[in-house]
Amino acid sequence: MSEKELINLVQYYFTETGNRIFRQNTGFGWVGNKFFKPPMETSVRITPQDVIIKNARPLHAGLCKGSSDLIGWTTKTITPDMVGTKVAVFTAIECKTLGFKASPEQIAFINAVQKAGGIGKIIYSLDDLNEQRAETINDKPKSEL
Repeated sequence: MSEKELINLVQYYFTETGNRIFRQNTGFGWVGNKFFKPPMETSVRITPQDVIIKNARPLHAGLCKGSSDLIGWTTKTITPDMVGTKVAVFTAIECKTLGFKASPEQIAFINAVQKAGGIGKIIYSLDDLNEQRAETINDKPKSEL
């Protein structure tokens, strides 16, 4: 199973159990003032498919380095003094297929989420997800994956 397939299954599972989780990409790109003029005499060939960015500056997208593949919330019903009240518990799931390991930054992010009272997990396979259901999700799934 590919990492993308595993991510899709985890997202499906969270949706089926009434919780919400979203794909969270991180990346790097450039932003600025888009600029394009027809080719002039230059040593660089510029075509209509090219974009020139004036006043370019770097853009780091996503939460932070090491943030999880999937973030969202798990709905929990809390203690007797607030009977029936539901709260959204921040949830971060890092998906890795067998043979790949989480980076030190990804492990640190999961640990920070757990330390703050959120749910943080690293899922390596569908079997791993099934084993952790009781810890991660309040309700039983509507259907088996």
